[in-house]
Amino acid sequence: MTQCYEMLGSRALYHDGWKAVVFHQLPGLPGTPSYDGTDPNISFDAEQWELYHVEKDLAETNDLASQHPEKLKEMIALWWDLADKQQILPLNNQPGKFGDKRYRQERYEYRPGIGAIPPLVAPNLRNRSFDILAEVTVPASGIEGAIIAQGSSAGGYAVYVKDKRLHYVHNFLDLYYFSVSAEVDVPVGVHTLRVEFKSTGRFKGEVSLYYDDLPVGSGAIPATVPVFFGVFGMTVGYLRGSSVIRGVESPFTFTDSALQRVIVEPAGRSWRNPEGDDRVAMATQ
Repeated sequence: MTQCYEMLGSRALYHDGWKAVVFHQLPGLPGTPSYDGTDPNISFDAEQWELYHVEKDLAETNDLASQHPEKLKEMIALWWDLADKQQILPLNNQPGKFGDKRYRQERYEYRPGIGAIPPLVAPNLRNRSFDILAEVTVPASGIEGAIIAQGSSAGGYAVYVKDKRLHYVHNFLDLYYFSVSAEVDVPVGVHTLRVEFKSTGRFKGEVSLYYDDLPVGSGAIPATVPVFFGVFGMTVGYLRGSSVIRGVESPFTFTDSALQRVIVEPAGRSWRNPEGDDRVAMATQ
């Protein structure tokens, strides 16, 4: 049995009767002698792991790190391997920042395959400008799949690659379907695909598509969903539920290992409709 753990930078691994654990001192908290609580960039690699043979020492009273350095090294390596596979990485030394709305209004960063993000904590892109960037590695066979999406067949938006080209779509309440597509294929290699949405008025805008800094397409979005994208939440690297993209079925998973991360950067003041939000909240209790 193997179990990998991480919270606020502190890490642990249980594997076949052994447990390795390391405490990560958070910035600003009373610290150990080696850390005075003032350095926000303390290295994760500099911290001292402990090793316990919990099969014989259930209370973890006897630290065996110095007696079995090779075993500890093996456990630490296994932790990093599992952390990568289970999408624990990257570690960040400022965990409070990402739970603070004052920071999260400006930049969001996601890895593909994470669980659906509830509407209340997903980026609020309604009636405002925003950029969506996707870092991809394109093999010779090309890429395909959903990059990011929020909503359902009843309304929402999506950024995706199909037929080797980048597309942005805004589904307006399943009444109108506005899309902007790149005019050329995504080239082979490492690239950043970018969607720039510029608000041009109340609930409308212009979309520009880029491969790195090369403009590849643009178009108008004359109407956008004003209040709610539905209960399915936001997904990265796949679709969930009834597809927001007409003619494309969920999960439309992105090409394996080709999507590294997705960055969402809203601009301007976050728009809200208190009365509409209240109606949505009451309808989803």
